Amino acid sequence: MRVTFTISNKPILTLNVDMATKCVTTEYCDDPRTVDPIILPEERTYDGLTRRLKFLMSDKPDDRSLPELLADLKVNGIAVPWQYNLNVIVSE
Repeated sequence: MRVTFTISNKPILTLNVDMATKCVTTEYCDDPRTVDPIILPEERTYDGLTRRLKFLMSDKPDDRSLPELLADLKVNGIAVPWQYNLNVIVSE
């Protein structure tokens, strides 16, 4: 599964997520000064991505798994009040 973070429709980070092995690899990273405030390098792991998406997607405690979060993103997208140009695209 591919997770692409965009700002104003410009890709800034693409992560490949292997659900079977719970491994996340960085496919593309634009400029660390742009990407790091959204998701730090040490958060670009399966558990780190899960925590960061929960933070970005909700202001309440959230017990969804990464597959559930990505399925929700795929259907509903994301709305982050302090970063209104941020979008996360989930593709196969």
